[in-house]
Amino acid sequence: MMVRRSMVLMGLVFAGLTLSGAGIAAQTGQGSFERYGGIADHVNIRGGLLFTGHTTLARVDSESLGAGTLVDLENDLGLASSTRDLRVDGYVRLGRRHQLRAGYIRLDRGAGVLLQRQIQWGEELFDVNVGVTSTLDLTLVPINYRFAVVKSDRVDFGLSAGVFAMFADASVAAPLASINEAEALDFPLPVFGADLEVALAPGLFLQGGGEYFAIDFQGVDGSWRELRTALEYFPVRYAGIGVGYRHVDLEVDGTEALDLGTEIFFDYRLSGPQAYVSLAF
Repeated sequence: MMVRRSMVLMGLVFAGLTLSGAGIAAQTGQGSFERYGGIADHVNIRGGLLFTGHTTLARVDSESLGAGTLVDLENDLGLASSTRDLRVDGYVRLGRRHQLRAGYIRLDRGAGVLLQRQIQWGEELFDVNVGVTSTLDLTLVPINYRFAVVKSDRVDFGLSAGVFAMFADASVAAPLASINEAEALDFPLPVFGADLEVALAPGLFLQGGGEYFAIDFQGVDGSWRELRTALEYFPVRYAGIGVGYRHVDLEVDGTEALDLGTEIFFDYRLSGPQAYVSLAF
């Protein structure tokens, strides 16, 4: 609950900064900063679709039954291996070299299948040929601060530090057997990254970057890796389009320090192309 409240608070702060930045840009008529080609660069908001390929392994242990079954959620439970998902992110430029950035990706999947093997999920045991329904709802929220180490008209290289938070809700149920096992995991990680933007021509930008963090402390072993690239084109000063590719690899093993009362292993990878609209103020 505290994690959710903290992330909501940071989201409200980002929204407030975005609105104030947009107001300043509107009052000045052209904003405080520009990218190569005269593109407004005080506030940038991007929204679009991520064409996601999913690979998910999960295990929920039990104090009474022992280690759970390692489940492939796509092959064993029938969750879709590819989806189209909402992606929103953006930044507020606080100075020539300073940015506050935030993002949001929502990934919801559900399915129903007849089990082809016996599965232990937490305190429940699901037999072969039992009809089960499953859901996996993920919300990914990164928030970070970026400093431009190199900043020129055509090259912008920066380092970032911030927080990545994953909110996960997973359930497996067998309605005819009156079995329903659900788990929730809110997992925040500090992350560090680097990214580069190069202006290929006025209004045309090539971007690439990534973030990484790993932790092994007091019963929690987790890691986060992200690589992304994009090409953005602004035909006009305040609006553009972009296409790119994103790969994310998240692993959580052991959750004693999170006081969940159970042990969870979660290995999730998403990757795929993305297309979006970019609004600049």
